[in-house]
Order: sequence, then C-alpha cells, then structure tokens
Amino acid sequence: MLFASLLLATAAPAETIGGTWTVDLSPAGDGSYTQPMTLEANEDGTLGGTFYGTSIERGRWAENSGRTCISFVTSDNSGAYLHAGCLTEGGMDGQSFATGRSTLFLWKATR
Repeated sequence: MLFASLLLATAAPAETIGGTWTVDLSPAGDGSYTQPMTLEANEDGTLGGTFYGTSIERGRWAENSGRTCISFVTSDNSGAYLHAGCLTEGGMDGQSFATGRSTLFLWKATR
C-alpha cells in the first residue's frame, strides 16, 4: 500500500491513469461481476481506450487539489453512458450513469 502511494505521488498523472483496469460492477462490491477498462491518458488531458467492450468517446482527465479524475462517454443500443472516476490509494472509485435506462452504477477499479 505504501509503495502504491509513493508511485502515485511520483508518477505523472497520465502514467497513473493509463493501462488496464478491472472494474468491479457488482452491487455488493464483491468482485462477482467485473469488466475490463483500458485507458490511454494523453498529456494534453484527453483520454481514450475501451470500457465494457465499447470505445471511449470524449474522454478527459484532470488533476486538481491533489485528486486525479477521469470522465468519458460510451454508448450502446440503449443510449449513452456517462462515466467518471477518481484515483484512490487502492485504485479508482467511479460511477456510470446509463442515460437510456436512468440507472446509476457505482464501481471500484483495480489494476
């Protein structure tokens, strides 16, 4: 845990965001339902990649007041999904809003 904290403190934000994450979407947060998320964070603040098997659209990341966060959109036949998450010591905490289903999903991601 200390190593992860030191890594977050010394690495550039784009480096700490980029890569492959495992997102736990299970309601109980018990890891029973996960999906991969691959992020490509660019130094200009743009964000690309895939989540839930769908390409990330209009992705951005930012760092402010000691927090590093992401926001992006994906879509499927039911409509757009608005995603946001912030890095934590243990990974990333986030949420996804399914606009076509009016449902909010809370999630945690780890490497």
